[in-house]
Amino acid sequence: MSRECPLIPMGAITGRPTREQLGRRLAQFRELGITQFLIYPRSGCELEYMSDEWLDTCEWLIEEAETLGFTSLWLYDEFNWPSGQCGGRIQAASPDFALQTLEISSDGDGGRSFSIGRYERFPNLLNPEAMELFLSLTHEKYAARLGRFFGRLIKGIFTDEPAPGYADDYGDGDGGGVLKLAYYPELEEDYRKKFGRPLRSDVGTPGFFERYHLLIGERFRRVFFDRIREWCTRHDLLLTGHLMGEDSVGGSHRFSGQPLLAISGFSLPGLDEICTRTTIDTAEWLTLGTARFGVEARGNGGLAELFALGPGDLPLAKQRQMISLASLFGINHYVLAVSQLDSRGNIGKPGWYNPYSPDQPWFVSLGQLGEDAKIAADLAERKAAPEIAVRYPNGEKEICDLLRALVRAQRPWRLAAWEEEVSGAIEVIRPEPGGYRLERSGRSAGTPAGMVALLDELLPRRAVVENPDGSLAGDLMLKLYADGSAVVLDLTDAPTGRRLCFRCGGRSVDFMLPGRGRVIFERWRVERDRPNLLRPEWRDGVWEFTVESPVTVIPALRTYGSAAGLRLDGRPVETVASRAEMLPEGFRELYAAGAPVALAAGEHRLELISPVPDYAYLPPVWLTGDFGFSLPDRLAPDRLDGCGLDEYTGTLTQTGMLDVPPDAAGFDLECDELATSVSFDGEALGQRLWPPFFWSVPERFRGRRVLCRIVRHTSVGPAFGDLSGGGRISEAWARGFEPGRFRLRHPVVEPRFRLF
Repeated sequence: MSRECPLIPMGAITGRPTREQLGRRLAQFRELGITQFLIYPRSGCELEYMSDEWLDTCEWLIEEAETLGFTSLWLYDEFNWPSGQCGGRIQAASPDFALQTLEISSDGDGGRSFSIGRYERFPNLLNPEAMELFLSLTHEKYAARLGRFFGRLIKGIFTDEPAPGYADDYGDGDGGGVLKLAYYPELEEDYRKKFGRPLRSDVGTPGFFERYHLLIGERFRRVFFDRIREWCTRHDLLLTGHLMGEDSVGGSHRFSGQPLLAISGFSLPGLDEICTRTTIDTAEWLTLGTARFGVEARGNGGLAELFALGPGDLPLAKQRQMISLASLFGINHYVLAVSQLDSRGNIGKPGWYNPYSPDQPWFVSLGQLGEDAKIAADLAERKAAPEIAVRYPNGEKEICDLLRALVRAQRPWRLAAWEEEVSGAIEVIRPEPGGYRLERSGRSAGTPAGMVALLDELLPRRAVVENPDGSLAGDLMLKLYADGSAVVLDLTDAPTGRRLCFRCGGRSVDFMLPGRGRVIFERWRVERDRPNLLRPEWRDGVWEFTVESPVTVIPALRTYGSAAGLRLDGRPVETVASRAEMLPEGFRELYAAGAPVALAAGEHRLELISPVPDYAYLPPVWLTGDFGFSLPDRLAPDRLDGCGLDEYTGTLTQTGMLDVPPDAAGFDLECDELATSVSFDGEALGQRLWPPFFWSVPERFRGRRVLCRIVRHTSVGPAFGDLSGGGRISEAWARGFEPGRFRLRHPVVEPRFRLF
């Protein structure tokens, strides 16, 4: 796979490293195929942050990385976190640059008092002057020293958990105690201008927090994200990183005001999932969905900071599982937190330790994780099939249980903003105080389980994963893509695999889902070597049919043994060639080709102008073209997925990526007894003309992802349709044919691997 390895070690620069130490660590990563690195100043670093000595160290590291062939380096905009303070210098520069709160106390008798509080531990990200100072002390200093690498080797700057909502004891306004609201000096005037009412008297009224969070969210986006992203854009950099508290609606509003507005303020949006929660009950579905909203808003991909909380014995299988889960939400960059130069930071940060360094005996295997992460990153960049949209609540109603229920029910979803015009979604769920409402059907349900039941009633699944007994499989996530592919990700904490069945359209695939594993069902591309042929089912010289989507057909009219005349939708069909080149060779001179006809979606009517014999193997008319038809009276454009080719005559070539199990001895194909040949990565594995339709797997292909090509040659029989019924054919022996004898039972074939 040619793409860059998407793993990004989060390189904590500890102690006072020499250039040789930095080069040695980079070389250890480079030997494993790692080409990206994030320079991370945190506890354990003994260099003064943003001093010349710190910048010297960064410059050494970048020069060594360039020599070693690294392709993407990332800067971090803070010492430890949260971002925006330059190691505490911002809030130390002015009292107004420290985080401010409007503090509201109740006297118990309905009265309130208001005061302004300051918290010097955090910066005020709502103060434009404070953020200008932040840019000058961090970004501008990096630009002055390292600007020659910007947009070339240095790809972006990472901002970590910025938020205006870090004040202690942030309440919900429901009684005694102190309510602390993120504040800036113009807040009350801005509130009055935007909503036409005074903020202080509005506190506690219905809808107050929705109004307040909207105002804070807009200010946060404008003062922090837009300002820094614009700076990054001018310097050919991406602004990346993640928010704070995205795992709940209440937390997101507290820390970001409007979380979807904030996340789309990044140019490379991200998420923080350092706990590695990978089961349906524990996964941070709202965090994942929020990041995906930003990814789709920006179109540059996404980034995830992963694994920092460990523990230090986190299995590689679970790390792969977490990377895979992030990829299903559009994340294609995976930050490995934390890669310390040494362990002295464990004094300042004693609560967790999960090093991405040679201290891990499995460090030598990191390259293999990187190769698998490339597959995950490719999945992240695929366009999703239409999904259920869930509106992000404007108030405090939580939706995590709903998102969890949709995953459990194998109902793919995405988040939508509260007032967003939603297009391309199957349905839109709007959370309401008493439950949830489907916007298009108008139906409502009071609980997540009720909403799932309502969806089951109204919306048939396009795909499903079942247990061997036919019941819905649990503990997994199903993701469908616009190109027809699909992914099933195991969401258990057990390494034990299980037998399941994937059903989608006409496909039915029995498969083994490994514990914590991922199975990709690639879209098979099925191509024809000639136009499809359809023989009309005449009833008194008339055939009525339906076109599902616009399609173009070319009629072929018999000219030999009683010539056929034809009307289509009341208009005579004119012939434009005396020879129908699109037919099999032995029929071309016996038919004339009509002009191409574009058929709109809807009902159509074909009529024979005068009665002519309908010979079993020389019909009066064929329709030809790039269409499919699973029912003889319903046409649709050929989607190159095998659908609608049940009666195709010719050669079918089926191609797609195939994951070959490491212990695969060979595979069987249900190829309808057609002459079939198979190749892997262009290497022929042989042709089979009769059972057993079994192919051995050469050892060199085991455990690999290969391009599989399956070529099948049909008989000429399907061109003549079903000769068994309706009294259409006069020959008695023709009526004796079995119904559907010529039809393909498997327009798409699925290799069934036999394991050693």
